[in-house]
Amino acid sequence: AAARSGRPADLLLVTAPDAPLRPALDAAGFPLVAEVDLLAAPTLPGSGDDEGLRLAFATGSDRSLQAFKDALWAADGPTGVRYRDPADPQGRAVDVGPEADPGPLGGELLAELARGPRTVTELRRFALTSTVYRAADANRALTGLLDAGAVARDPEHGKLGGDVLISAVRPGGPAA
Repeated sequence: AAARSGRPADLLLVTAPDAPLRPALDAAGFPLVAEVDLLAAPTLPGSGDDEGLRLAFATGSDRSLQAFKDALWAADGPTGVRYRDPADPQGRAVDVGPEADPGPLGGELLAELARGPRTVTELRRFALTSTVYRAADANRALTGLLDAGAVARDPEHGKLGGDVLISAVRPGGPAA
């Protein structure tokens, strides 16, 4: 009700890892929703990730969403906890730490770019609102994709600023 009335409201839900929360939170009127699976460390070598918890954070504030994401990644040192982004089609688990591995996010950005070119600002917003990653992580992932030749930018030179247009590069062909 607070979300619908226009009053600032944040909500943190914790549930089983396979429970989709985004649809219900969207229906409740929260315009910004983030979901992440917390995976406990494997108890035995080779046993895989133990089931963990799904966290969902819902808000109407970009600033609150960014603070939540910053808190997720602020873990210092080996905690034994890993994250899985429910939006990642490959379901990869990533280590928790101040510097997120940009590889999985690069794959999610490429999937978004398959729908058409996007500005850096749009890709940063996508990372913040549609993945477990922070907006700043998008720049690191884009730099890796540019270095690998997986994406092209327009203009080709200069700072990777918000208005730079990023396009996926088709294998063996020009930018899409």
